[in-house]
Amino acid sequence: MNRWGKNLILSFCIIFTLVFLAAACGPGSKEPVPGSADKASTESPQGLVLSYNGKDINVSLEQIMQLNEVTREITAVPKDDEEMKPRNVKGILLEDVFQSYLGISQKDAGSIRLEAGDGYAIEVASDILKTKEIIIAYEIDGKPLEDWEKPLRSVIPDVFEMYWVKNLIRIEITDKREQNQVKRIIFLETRISEVENIDYAYYDENSKAVKISDLLFNFSETEFQNYVFIMSTDGLEKIEKAEIFLDAYIKYTGQYAPMFLSESLPKGMWVKDILYFIYGSSVYFSESSGFKVFDKVNTNGSQSIILKDVFRSCGISASEKYLFKSLDGYTAEIESGSIDKGFIYIQDNGLAAVYFEGLAKDAKVKDLIYIGIIE
Repeated sequence: MNRWGKNLILSFCIIFTLVFLAAACGPGSKEPVPGSADKASTESPQGLVLSYNGKDINVSLEQIMQLNEVTREITAVPKDDEEMKPRNVKGILLEDVFQSYLGISQKDAGSIRLEAGDGYAIEVASDILKTKEIIIAYEIDGKPLEDWEKPLRSVIPDVFEMYWVKNLIRIEITDKREQNQVKRIIFLETRISEVENIDYAYYDENSKAVKISDLLFNFSETEFQNYVFIMSTDGLEKIEKAEIFLDAYIKYTGQYAPMFLSESLPKGMWVKDILYFIYGSSVYFSESSGFKVFDKVNTNGSQSIILKDVFRSCGISASEKYLFKSLDGYTAEIESGSIDKGFIYIQDNGLAAVYFEGLAKDAKVKDLIYIGIIE
């Protein structure tokens, strides 16, 4: 065969090879697409890190997809006047992940911390772990997650959507921990009145704020706490690491006050309209928020909230007597049987005071800053 014939055959082979490769990689190809929600075809190297007992366990997305798939119709709890529609969610159960890779049930965990790739994180308390089915989702409303939501998203029914963590990459599991006995209630706005404040720009609003580390009392029996529990007026519960909390601020004027905010956290992790927070054995209770949440009555010529409701909400421990203290140091000891007669009202100076119906005038405490059990 001459050289021209050999070149023609070589060229034909090259063209045939290129056409074959193009067909294999084209639209009709059945090769897996990274990040696809198709369980059989997902080969993404991304996955989930489970942190438990001081060790990190890497679970690939491919391994996760081998677990039993579930589909649920789930609705989040709306905030304010927001309307929440049911979402069709496809994924796997967190319970199955825990059983398969940790050998425990989610109900056995003290709490879990869901962490996103952008630094967003939120802790899920034990009561949710015991009562809610948590989905690790890869498809919502019939569509794979968007690129900025991948690889996974946590979905929990009947909770605020801030627990639906996008771009979920890590879950930190903690053992059950004993809740501290609540020994005292500190009235937040009264305490703030004696702490140095700063100007704080919240979007276009000029507000006032205090550093939380300056706000907290240093009770000698309280050791350093690892976590702080925060409750908002709309029922949102949040657990934050103490090291982060102590370096943050409470904004106490303007919109959403009192508000927990920290420049080191994404804004989605800030907490608006705080009712109270618990640090150690102390509850820091916002009297202004209490008037938004609790039933109000007219007594002693003022609109008041019932002291018993504050006790119940804050969970203060039972005691034969309670000590009530004013900003100026004045104190009154009140028998537990008289707590039902107590009412809290706001004075003209904006600070709280307590009045007991049927008790002597010396039981009345103005500028109320402290209520504590007497041991």
